[in-house]
Amino acid sequence: MHILAFSNLYPNTCEPLRARFNHLQFAALNNLAGVDVTVISPIELARRLQYTSSGKGWGPRGGHEWEGLRVRYPTAWLIPKILRFLNGFLLAISVLPAWARQWRNPPDVVYSTWAFPDGYAAVMLARFFGVPVYVKVHGTDVAQLLGSRTLRRALTVRALSRATGVIAVSNYLRNQLIHCGVPAERIRTVYNGIDRQSFCPREQGECRRRLGLQHAGAIGLFVGNLVRVKGLDDLLDALTPELCSKHDLVFYVIGAGPLEGKLRERVRAAGMESAIQFAGQVEHTVLADWMNAADFLCLPSHHEGLPNVVLEGLACGLPVVATAVGGIPEIIDDSNGRLTPPGDPRALTAAIASVLEHKPAGPAVESTVNATGWGDNAEALKQLFMDDFTENPLS
Repeated sequence: MHILAFSNLYPNTCEPLRARFNHLQFAALNNLAGVDVTVISPIELARRLQYTSSGKGWGPRGGHEWEGLRVRYPTAWLIPKILRFLNGFLLAISVLPAWARQWRNPPDVVYSTWAFPDGYAAVMLARFFGVPVYVKVHGTDVAQLLGSRTLRRALTVRALSRATGVIAVSNYLRNQLIHCGVPAERIRTVYNGIDRQSFCPREQGECRRRLGLQHAGAIGLFVGNLVRVKGLDDLLDALTPELCSKHDLVFYVIGAGPLEGKLRERVRAAGMESAIQFAGQVEHTVLADWMNAADFLCLPSHHEGLPNVVLEGLACGLPVVATAVGGIPEIIDDSNGRLTPPGDPRALTAAIASVLEHKPAGPAVESTVNATGWGDNAEALKQLFMDDFTENPLS
């Protein structure tokens, strides 16, 4: 089975940590007997210009290899803001030459991730070439869909409805897509996998030593992109001097993004640099040490699907304080963390205090996560691709 994986969410030489979970899933598929995966990962022109302005050059073009997978990185010529409803069509046109090259060894199935414009373009091109196509939705892409009453929403729903199948990473997302008008019979829930070898319980003191952390008190973590939807302003409001002092808490923000400068300035202005520190982006394997060094993970997002970072934290025995959005309530309760309403810093402060004062035991937390490894996840996807999803998959 030859699978063409298509997504802008994929690492490259300028962004080696971008959406690593997608690479791990594609690589796990490629490792299955009888499966061969090729990746096309379009890079939007605006991202290439950001690479250039930061001294990284234009970014990868043409064919490359990324940790054993063949990848092509065509440029996506997209329009910002008002005319974004055209971007699905423009993306399809932008990547058509890269897709055409694949028909020397035509794929048996197309697997795209992210609803729009990626999923739209994938359905458009796959149907043109007569190939089954599956689209995975993540969370924020569905939230954007729900928040829109525009032509873009109608186009996305139509594309997902015409896909062979739609893969949701949580039951919540499946229900939201049904609410939008995507036929229920098209949608399956397949939870993401995690790297079980890396994300497992380890001795906290040893992990702190490896990371060079001198703090002997409580440590909290945020892991993710530094963007507005992640609720980082709420997090800074919740990390009050009183909370950090009472619990001898140092909180580390792991990740990068457009809000980093503003967030750092807020911390400086509040005189909280010793209590709230920015660790930047870290390698995936090092992240497991951070999770085992910490006492809790905090994810105050406004929208989510079912973020892998929550599954990875639980697998390390790390309690999770998170907002009750997306699929998070499907796996978080008082046995392994705390849930709060989104956009409520006071509730977040109380939840952090509660989990520090009544911290669930690591083995008990670990026992609550039933996420499979990426190998099992890939097997489930392969079986789904092999089965007839509907009687007429390209109707």
